[in-house]
Amino acid sequence: MKPASWTEEEARREVYKGLLRKAKLDFDEHSLMVVWAGGDLMYPEGLLMVHFTGDDLTFEVLAEVSRLLGTRKINLSCDSGCSSDPCHERMIHIYGASGL
Repeated sequence: MKPASWTEEEARREVYKGLLRKAKLDFDEHSLMVVWAGGDLMYPEGLLMVHFTGDDLTFEVLAEVSRLLGTRKINLSCDSGCSSDPCHERMIHIYGASGL
């Protein structure tokens, strides 16, 4: 559900960042994009999206992200590039996280 104020939104975004850090996920904290549940018809359950910055992403880290955020709907993708383009962004999409 969309926050009532900018202050509430920032506080909730910090909670998500903290949970992702707790899961030991390497990500660009400034890249966190939040689509609040009910805010977009494409993502009715809400969406968190971050740029992965680490070298290795393990199943253990993804399992911990899933456990901490209360969802098993996680998608890994590559935006703005292809395999021959080393400058592409590695994206993690987390759908329906608790509190969205």
